[in-house]
Amino acid sequence: MSASDDKVKRAPGGDRKGGFGGGQIGFNYMIAPSWLIGIEADGEIANITGSFTGCSDTGCSTSNTKVDDFGTVRGRLGYVWNNVLLYGTGGWAWSHSETDRTIICVVAGGGVCPGGPSPSSLTGRTASASGTQSGWVAGAGIEWAFAPHWTVKVEYQHLQFDNVVREFTYPGFPNAFRHNVTDSGTDTVRVGFNYLFNFGGHPVVARY
Repeated sequence: MSASDDKVKRAPGGDRKGGFGGGQIGFNYMIAPSWLIGIEADGEIANITGSFTGCSDTGCSTSNTKVDDFGTVRGRLGYVWNNVLLYGTGGWAWSHSETDRTIICVVAGGGVCPGGPSPSSLTGRTASASGTQSGWVAGAGIEWAFAPHWTVKVEYQHLQFDNVVREFTYPGFPNAFRHNVTDSGTDTVRVGFNYLFNFGGHPVVARY
């Protein structure tokens, strides 16, 4: 296992699962009788965890990852029908995650990995790393105005973070090992309640 960049290929079965909660703020504007544009920002505290095993040209490792918070800044475009809004949304996303990585085997000196000899003292060692990554988000939702100034919505989002790099320092090895996870995506489904302030005009809730 070298100290250079290590592109890890994720094996199947590495889905992350968990829950999250937070808040959002935004602005909506009716641009036509049935069309709405807006911008939203949200922040979430999360407990989303997952485990996967991946291999590269130099060895194999198992990673346990936890996403502890994330957020987005998005535009949205929607169609209004009575008191229902159907919309799409997309923009910038960020998240913070922590990873514990354990070396399963190392390819060196004629060793075979996985499933064979691993002639390295790195085998079995665990290191931790954390950081914040930036990416993109896209999704869609439906929002229902059920009372004056109040709406409830159900929304799907896909958050994508590519080329996420972490540096791990294993006990007894002073140099950091860089691992590049080329694909790190998260799918979320959320239910939210919104209060509409409706500054400077008639309540939007009267339109959808």
